[in-house]
Amino acid sequence: MTTARVEVYFIGADGARWRVYDCAQAVGADGRGHRRVLIHDDPKATYRVLVAEGGQRRSVDLTTARDRTLAADVLAAQLQRAVYGPSDPDASWGTPAPGRPAGG
Repeated sequence: MTTARVEVYFIGADGARWRVYDCAQAVGADGRGHRRVLIHDDPKATYRVLVAEGGQRRSVDLTTARDRTLAADVLAAQLQRAVYGPSDPDASWGTPAPGRPAGG
């Protein structure tokens, strides 16, 4: 039996296509933290990762998000305030993404 899954993609204002993942941090058997991808709308998700076709990653904290829905306007706002995600080839983790002021 095959398990069905839903893949979510978002097209940004600049035409870039982003795959959307809702995630939580989990501790593996080795004691290190690992990203755990959850189903969308899982209340245990603590951050959302958006991955562009070119490999760029952006991350949004969902613990303080007022809206976690997958509506285009919500995803656009999240992308606007996102920070660089882990393993992003463009920058180090946690730095503001382009167009986002530092500390904002």
